[in-house]
Amino acid sequence: MTRPDEQFQSDRSSTSPAGSSPIPEVIEAVQRLAGALVTPERLRRAHQVMKEKRIKERMLPFFQQMAELCSLTDPLGCGASVKEDAAAYQKLVKHAENLWEDACLLFQAERYAPSLFFAIVTLEETGKIAVARLQLLFRDQRRLTGEPKELEVLRRRDNPLYSHTQKHLLAACAGAVVNSRLDRLFGIENVNSFLSDVEACKVEKLRQNCLYAELQGRTLHLPYESVTKNDASFYLVLAGELLAEVAPLAGLDFQHFLGKVEELERKIGLVP
Repeated sequence: MTRPDEQFQSDRSSTSPAGSSPIPEVIEAVQRLAGALVTPERLRRAHQVMKEKRIKERMLPFFQQMAELCSLTDPLGCGASVKEDAAAYQKLVKHAENLWEDACLLFQAERYAPSLFFAIVTLEETGKIAVARLQLLFRDQRRLTGEPKELEVLRRRDNPLYSHTQKHLLAACAGAVVNSRLDRLFGIENVNSFLSDVEACKVEKLRQNCLYAELQGRTLHLPYESVTKNDASFYLVLAGELLAEVAPLAGLDFQHFLGKVEELERKIGLVP
């Protein structure tokens, strides 16, 4: 009976000249694959998407804010070891997942205004997670080099991490700017509209309008009358997709959570 390793040697010898290395064949195969994937049409489309979504322009403020926020102790910065840091990070991601699931329950109950509220809060926490994972990387690097560095501690009112619009921008630029699934689900125009709202600080106002009744001119604004199913579903899917991008790094079951997001998308009638 031929053992698997003997069969492998036999197969390789039958396709390669004696004494030759299989590496050139692998390189050639990779080159053929790259040639098939990177076509002029795909390059043209990628350039068009970058232009339509202003990716280069939008990513710059994201990196600037990330650099600023990573120098602060929040949102984690509390672990005495890598293990403690990882545990805190996992709890942060799980907290965001719970918020998203709460938003789903409210959506299913047709309570669209509070569902939208919790979806936006999930986005805020996702922005916080984007900062936290880089903080943990930097903290671990300092441990390895033996050069601990004290982080700057700011009062809450002076800490940009607690600015809702800052967290929206973090979450949006970390995922929505480059997330091709969102482009297919909603269309680039709608994703661009969301990004423009983030840049114009309109998402904070939308979040407040989900909970509070107020007089607008001569009209009484009531959240349950003004927030639509489409409003809630857009932000619910958006928050789920962006959170799914950070879930694997927390050691959570990525496929399990992504399955929840895709199930919601199917119920809503979205086809990626």
